[in-house]
Amino acid sequence: MNYTDLINDIETLSTYVSDGYTKAVLRRAADAIEALQAAMPKWIPLKTRPMDEEERKEWSEKLGYDIDYDEAVIYVSQLPDDGQEVLVYSKYGGVSIDKFSDDPDYGCSFEENGDMDGIVAWMPLPEPPKEETE
Repeated sequence: MNYTDLINDIETLSTYVSDGYTKAVLRRAADAIEALQAAMPKWIPLKTRPMDEEERKEWSEKLGYDIDYDEAVIYVSQLPDDGQEVLVYSKYGGVSIDKFSDDPDYGCSFEENGDMDGIVAWMPLPEPPKEETE
């Protein structure tokens, strides 16, 4: 069962309840679940498009060699900030923490994984736990 199913079940249950207090409690529960779901980090897919001829020439000049058409892509999805540590998901199914680099001279990469060919999605790291004070 996912969050959406749970919210739907709560809303269905509330149609069978007649007293206002119980309906209000169920509504608050559904609202709380929706808020938790919205706050959860989600995988952000890395989407690309082929470079056009002008972009390929520009990058070939910048790098000092001709870029192969197979590797000539532009990332069109949201990318991490330069220097940001994130979770990365590889096309082989592995998950790891890596630091993103957006170098204006060499393009985008991750420190541990190198180029971005094997990465299919990324996600911001969750906030670290807060220290409890007594």
